[in-house]
Amino acid sequence: MQNQKGFTLIEMLVVTAILGMLSVMIIPRYGTRIEESKIATTQITMQLTADALDIFAFDTGAYPEELIDLLEDPDVPNWQGPYFRWMKMPKDAWEQLFEYKSPGDENPDYDLWSIGADEESETNDDITNWD
Repeated sequence: MQNQKGFTLIEMLVVTAILGMLSVMIIPRYGTRIEESKIATTQITMQLTADALDIFAFDTGAYPEELIDLLEDPDVPNWQGPYFRWMKMPKDAWEQLFEYKSPGDENPDYDLWSIGADEESETNDDITNWD
């Protein structure tokens, strides 16, 4: 009888089963963490946008009509922009532009929100400045 090296079919099946069980336990947790980090990133970007809106209002005496007014001169007195260091419109973690309304329906000055992962407004995953 020869001494053969290698794995038997049963050993390979056991290793495959163990790897399968590990992936079933790990992948859902990983997916949840990714979603949580996207929400946190969006909230931080919204806060930076809110800060820029407040500085715009301090300079000009009113909040902008549109978010683009933070980057491009809307021809209002005392505009000191652009109000972002980066020269593009802020987006949420799903690469969607923020929604903005001034005066707001929920806040007297303005409403600022992200439509979230489902890309539909007024759903449970929206991230807003009034909640």
